[in-house]
This record gives sequence, C-alpha cells and structure tokens, in this order.
Amino acid sequence: MTHEDPESTRATWLPRRALLFFALVAVLVLVFVWLRPNWFIPASGGDGPTATAGTDFVQTLSTAGSGDDVVLSDDNTTSSSFTFTRPQDARVTDTRLILSGRSQAEVSRPVFLKVFIDGAMRHVERLGDGKRELDIEVAIPQRAVEDNAIDVQVRLSGASGDEQCVPDRELGALVVLDARGTRVTGDLDSPLESVRDVVTGLGQRVTLRIVPPEGDSSGELARGWIETATRVGVALTREGYEVRVVDASGDVRDGNSTILIGPVTALAGLGWEPTDGATGSILTGRLGDRSVLAVVGTSGDVTVPFRAGGADVIADAAFSTPRTQETEPRRGSVMSLAELGLDTSAVQVTRSRAWRVAYSLADLPGGRAPQSARLGFQVPPAPPGSRWLTQIQLNGQLVASRVLTAPGTTDWVDAPLPAAATQVRNQLTITVSRDRDIAGCQVREAPYSVALSPDSALVGRAEGAGFTALPAAFASGFETALPAVAARNPAQTVSALVPALAEFSGLYGSLEFVWERTPDGRPFVLLGAMPIAGIAAPVALSGDRLEAAGVDVTSMSNGLVLQTAATQSGATGLLITPVGDPADVLLPPLGREAALIVPTGGRALVVDEAGRVVPHPPERTPPP
Repeated sequence: MTHEDPESTRATWLPRRALLFFALVAVLVLVFVWLRPNWFIPASGGDGPTATAGTDFVQTLSTAGSGDDVVLSDDNTTSSSFTFTRPQDARVTDTRLILSGRSQAEVSRPVFLKVFIDGAMRHVERLGDGKRELDIEVAIPQRAVEDNAIDVQVRLSGASGDEQCVPDRELGALVVLDARGTRVTGDLDSPLESVRDVVTGLGQRVTLRIVPPEGDSSGELARGWIETATRVGVALTREGYEVRVVDASGDVRDGNSTILIGPVTALAGLGWEPTDGATGSILTGRLGDRSVLAVVGTSGDVTVPFRAGGADVIADAAFSTPRTQETEPRRGSVMSLAELGLDTSAVQVTRSRAWRVAYSLADLPGGRAPQSARLGFQVPPAPPGSRWLTQIQLNGQLVASRVLTAPGTTDWVDAPLPAAATQVRNQLTITVSRDRDIAGCQVREAPYSVALSPDSALVGRAEGAGFTALPAAFASGFETALPAVAARNPAQTVSALVPALAEFSGLYGSLEFVWERTPDGRPFVLLGAMPIAGIAAPVALSGDRLEAAGVDVTSMSNGLVLQTAATQSGATGLLITPVGDPADVLLPPLGREAALIVPTGGRALVVDEAGRVVPHPPERTPPP
C-alpha cells in the first residue's frame, strides 16, 4: 500500500502561476516608475511649481504666464511661444517638457507638430488622424536649462498643397495644450530656499494669506498689514498673476502659490518656520514640505521682488530687505511701443503675422490716452501680382487698414485710436498679410523677413471720460482713504482694493494710505458706500438697496461696485464699495462708463455719468 504525501495535496493560498503574474506586474511597474516617472505625476496637481521634500520641480504652462489653454489652428495661430523659468540656486537635472492636451487632424492631410527649445528643433511628430489625446515628452538639454529661461515654441506644419491641388492651404488641424497639464519637470538637488527661487516658484494663481497680530480686536494693529498686503497684491496683479486674499483661517490651496503676510510670531502659529539665519522684511521658510515666502515687515518697499524688471534675480539669499526710490514720471506726448513690449526684431512671414502690445493708460505720459499709433513697417518688395497689407485693431475694433506702398524702405502708417474704443487697459493688434492676385497649385509660398520699426510709438494726448479720465487725474499721485471699519476685516478690504488699484496705479507708482479721513483737495481712491457726506457719485447703496437714476433694486449678495466720484472742492477719484465677499470678483474692461456693478460670477451692470443703466453690450438693431 502506498501513502500519498500530505504536502502534495495541501491547498496553497495562491496558485504558483498567479504569484508569478503578480511578481511580473510589480517588476514592470518599478521599471516604468524608473523610466517614465512623469506618468505618475498628476497632470493638474496644483497651480504652480512644486518642490515637495526638495526632490521634484514641476512648472506648468499656467505658471509660466498662460492662464488659458494654448490653441493652435488655422483660425487662431499655427505657432505659439512661451518661456519656462527654473530655480537659479537649486540645481535642476533630468529636465523634461511634457505636452499634454488633445489634437484633431484630417485623414487626408498630414500635419506635424514641431517642438523647438531655445531655437533648435527637438521633436517632430505627425498628428494622429481624427481626435486624439496628446501626450508628448521631450528631453531638454542641460545647457538650455543653465540660463534660467527655457524658451519653447510649438508649431503646426503640413504639406497640404505640395502633393495635391487643393482650393486652400489650410492645415485643417487643431491642437489644444492644457495650461495645467503641459509642464516642465525636473529633479531638484535641494529645497527652494532663496527669495528669487521661491518667487520663481509662484504659480499663476497666488493666495495672499493675511495673519495680523493676535489680540487686535480694534483693528489698529491690522492697518499696516492691510496696506502691505494691498501693495503686494497690486504688484502681483500688474504682473499678470491672479490674486486671491484670505484671512488667517482661510484655505491655503497650494504652498508654493501662497504668500504669507504678518509678523513672524503670528505666522509661527500656522506652522511656518523661517529658513535658518533669515532676517529682513521678506523671508523664505517651510510650511510642511513646501517652500513658502512670507512678508514679515510693513514697509512700503516690499513689492520690489514682485515687479518685472529683475530686482528679484539678485535675491540669492533666504531673506531680502528692499527699498525703493521715487522715479520721475514720464512726460511728453510720445510713448515708444518698444518700451511697452513690442517685438521689433525681424520675423519670417509667409502669409500673415500679428503683433500684440498691451498698454495701460496709467503707464503713459500724464496718464492720457494716445490719439494715434505711428507704425513703421519694414517689408521687402513683393513679387509681381502681390502686395503687403496691414490692419490695426484697438481692443478688437478695426481702426485702420492700409496697403503698404513703400516696400524696401520703412513705410509709415498713422492709425487713429478712437476715444470711444479706448479703455484703461488696452491691446493694440498689428497684422501684416501678403495678398496675391493669382493662386493655384504651382504658386510657391516663400517666407520673407518683416519687422516693425523701433521708432513705432503712441502719439498725442486725448481727453478721457468716466474711468478713462482717472489715470490722468492720478498721474501726479493720489491717496487711498480707508475708514476705521475696514481694519476689522482685512481680507475683505484687500480683496476690494487690489483689482481696482491695479488698474489705476502706474508700474512703479507708490501707494499712499490715509485712515479715517474724507478726501478733499487731492485725487483719491475711497473705500466706502454712498451716501457719503461731501462726495458725489452716481450709485448709492442704502441698506440692502442699490439706487441709481431710475433704478431701485435689491443689492447683490457678493460683489464690488466701482464708480467715479468727486468732492465738493472738485477733486476727482474712485469710490470702491465691497458687498459681502468680493474675493472672486473679476473686473471687466474699464472704459468711459462712470460706474460698474460687478456681482461675483456674473455680468457687470454699467452706469453712465448721469446715473442711467446702460445695456451691456449695447443693444443692436436687428437685421431687416
């Protein structure tokens, strides 16, 4: 008789094949974690660059200054450029560009997406037919990272008219790059500690968290911190950041997209610890595993590191105590467009090219609107049967359209800038196109070098009205008057002041605050609600009622009222009235209207100088 071995019939917990399968899966996961770590990084896990535990660096496209997705198409533009920045004191290695989004291309037309880094093509890929998800990884050479700026250009190209005859030469493709998924990633050798590195690490959406001293029931001690937070918020807003203000108990959405404002002792209660040896009005520190900047002094000079122009690039320590000096205001009636950011270098143009330059009336000489734009075009002679055309738009309104008649030299065009189209913040769009009398399959499209003259400028000084008249009134300075009650709720006060002051303060203008004083002889910005003794304004808020000429309605729950105002002595200014919580109010463009009533998440109500509600946009006569 034989006996079976009991071990041979004992049931095992898992079959051997299952164990081998799980072991194989684990090995594959480890391999991909090593070779493709970006696959395991969330595509939209935060507003800005991160430095978690000092090992990873991620900067998204939204952080680089593009708050919206980048769209490449025939109707929009077939190329786009953007610049990523990296920390200067913490070394970044194994840097990669991740393009994330979606694409759509026709089956019959091959379309290619090309990626250029610092002018050199680093990747080319044919778009898949139909609708596809886009996920492209491009290695960035270390020498492109060393200069602190990574210049990236993405471009669509195709051969729609070379191999076959088609009635048009459009690519018929669409690429959308997700602003929070498209990113640069790398490995940090140490946490971010210097002021300039942490400023570089600020995301597009910045939260100012105000933590005034404890035991300040009257709000007296909070006044200086309100002024400091307002200055920082205005400086950031003017540089293109989206600023949100919260109090000590507010939500910190992202450590690297947060600036703490308050004394060191109060910030310690949040768990923030300054970097060892850091002393000054601006300090870096750690909040959990994040590098976080803190403004711990109430000096009016603390905004220097947050302004464009590079004052922060030499702040290579963990602290900074900046000081400012008053600059001489611009004078005269001519403002160079190159100084406002217009690119005057030569560019290659095949069909058309558009230049865009943004300007604020507060940055122009005397704060007055220009009467015209004098533009110099440098284009080559066109072949027979073709010509160069230009079109100029101000804030989306066509103001000039010309045929360039002096190719080979500088052809000057004077484009009028109508006062009715002018806003406090403006965008001038200049387009050059090549037009031809002939077309067909044998016509060769060649690129030509085109440039705008460095002497192109905004010319003249025009009178404004409504909001557009305030920059001229404020050009020699103004005071911001705050009531005592404003100190009881710092977050609400700063939330109301920042978007309005950012519209009307010049690039390097200083802000002057006064408390518990009604404006009289000087231009002013006043926080309060009508009726106010000695102040005339078109809109009044009485209790829960909002009143204007012919309008008496229940007021909104949350929002902001902006309106022009005047004192009995004739001084002009701006009256700001917060309603409820104005933290998430987005101001529309400010033009010649006298008042705007802006609810949170809604469309603004426009009021003219007579106090009448104006349809916005104006009603149009229906077609016959």
